[in-house]
Amino acid sequence: MAAIFSKTHSRLFYGGNFFWSLYRRTRCFPVRLSLYKLAFTHSSATPARAGSHHSNERLEFLGDAILGSIVAAYLYRQYPAHSEGFLTSMRSKIVSRSQLNKLAGHLQLPPLIRQSQKSNSQAKSIAGNTLEALVGAIYLDRGYKTCRWFVEKRLLAPYIQLSELSRQAASSKSALLEWAAKEKRTVRFNKLEEKGKSHERLYEMAVFLDETLLARGQARSKKKAEEGAACAALEKLSLTYAHGNPGLR
Repeated sequence: MAAIFSKTHSRLFYGGNFFWSLYRRTRCFPVRLSLYKLAFTHSSATPARAGSHHSNERLEFLGDAILGSIVAAYLYRQYPAHSEGFLTSMRSKIVSRSQLNKLAGHLQLPPLIRQSQKSNSQAKSIAGNTLEALVGAIYLDRGYKTCRWFVEKRLLAPYIQLSELSRQAASSKSALLEWAAKEKRTVRFNKLEEKGKSHERLYEMAVFLDETLLARGQARSKKKAEEGAACAALEKLSLTYAHGNPGLR
């Protein structure tokens, strides 16, 4: 503990405002500030040939896994009598991109993010991705126990209403599929295009309704591209996804 205090004390003077900005948002004393600076560095703010070691992509990968495990354990304790399917659905809702973006907004993470002003790639997911990277940084810096405290006390407890969330569809894709099932319509997703280098692939997915192309979506993963296409499809069909229950506006 004394060692951590000594390191933290020195970071207080060298880290300045960034140190206190982190503490106000996380309520965890950062020790290795370089990890957190990396967590808030989007790939667009790094040189083209710098690689993922100079952006938050690797921390995002780690944070995604850690966050998923903490949320899973949290739900397991909160719902001792519910099925695996229910727990899986609830976890998906909590770690969805839209939910993570909201949580990042609640913590006011966007003002700390370093990104190119010219870049609008993944604009809708940068905040959520940064939150995952922050979780990864806290895990590496302070360990699993502190990371779990941050997720449960700073994210889940104040901002996630489990009773309300249990009534919502897990995603725009889920909402669209539920609507199609009720209306006895057929929905399918197809990949239209895949381009870019191996470390920065861009996927374009299309959603078809009864064999008619309805909408498209682009993202750096097939799953996110499908979600974008489903979101656009709901808009085109004049359906609302409020509270996760698709219906006519």
